[in-house]
Amino acid sequence: MLYKRSKQLGQGYYVVEISSTNTNLFIAAHDVESPESLLIELPEKRAQDILSEFKNDYEKMASSLQVINKRLVLLNPVSYLSPSSQMTNPLLCV
Repeated sequence: MLYKRSKQLGQGYYVVEISSTNTNLFIAAHDVESPESLLIELPEKRAQDILSEFKNDYEKMASSLQVINKRLVLLNPVSYLSPSSQMTNPLLCV
């Protein structure tokens, strides 16, 4: 387990967990008020690229999560992007 904290994502509260295996990075959000869990599974290469975007800051990564239409979404780290990049590529992964 690389990271585990409670966060408000969209309208609900979730326990956010970031963990990894040798081949994948997992970002999970477990709804504290229901049995619903959401998951982003990233292969190693994509995970390395995304971790680089967030400068290996798991707190910043967790703070960039949102739940949109019952899907877990990781938003680009806005502070590193120009306004034109934000318009064309707001999501890193869904």
